[in-house]
Amino acid sequence: MKLLSVNDRVDNGVRFLDVHGPDGWRGQIDVSNLDIESGATCVVGQLFSDWELGHAELELRECSDDAVFLGFLPAKEDDGEALTASWRSVLLGTRPLGTPPRVRSESDVLPWQCGWQSAYGMPWDEYCSAPRGEGDEYCPEHERNFAESYPHLARA
Repeated sequence: MKLLSVNDRVDNGVRFLDVHGPDGWRGQIDVSNLDIESGATCVVGQLFSDWELGHAELELRECSDDAVFLGFLPAKEDDGEALTASWRSVLLGTRPLGTPPRVRSESDVLPWQCGWQSAYGMPWDEYCSAPRGEGDEYCPEHERNFAESYPHLARA
């Protein structure tokens, strides 16, 4: 899978925390102190008071591709500042989230991701890799679309 842009990775992390993070997590981040390269002042460090505790709580491997995909870790040595700036812009509301990420192969969809093969402005050979909703089969957006399109199959 190709490396996503800094903004795409941060968008993934925001969506992931919206579903799996603590309630009101966005208001718990001290944006002025945010530094994605610091275990204490990165997003995960600020939310869980410790990088390792946060990754355990979120059920992510500590230094994994998942953490890079979610914008919690730099992918390259020189993109830490760009990640921090992107997180700040989303948390301050100066940059809206982009469209959910897509991958080309269902085998590239991670277990905690949506996996919906969608025609909502996307080619049929792409899969949504936004985080699944809590207790949902798909991300909240596709769960709603599924329920609207197939009310007889949706959960009550």
